[in-house]
Amino acid sequence: MVLRQGQCSLPYTNHFSVLNVQVAKMMTERDILLKKLSSVAFAMFEIRLFLDTHPDSTDAMAKFDDLNDKYVKLKEKFEDEYGPLLSKDADSPVQWIKGPWPWEVQ
Repeated sequence: MVLRQGQCSLPYTNHFSVLNVQVAKMMTERDILLKKLSSVAFAMFEIRLFLDTHPDSTDAMAKFDDLNDKYVKLKEKFEDEYGPLLSKDADSPVQWIKGPWPWEVQ
């Protein structure tokens, strides 16, 4: 397989399939942001595994960099709207426990 400029041999799309449209309608904005974060993090993990065996792949490295930028932006957006994503990102332990717990989110 020959890769062209801007191509990566790892397939990755960042959208909901037609089958997930009904589920997406039931999801809150917070849930959608979390799903996007999870999807981007998974894609980054997969590309890191690919780069372990193909360290010279500039296409994969470029894709990883793009996804990393996207992850940072999504994480910032989530934290601006809903508070820290991880306890280590909280300014204090009190800030971490002030938000709703997962079972309290509707």
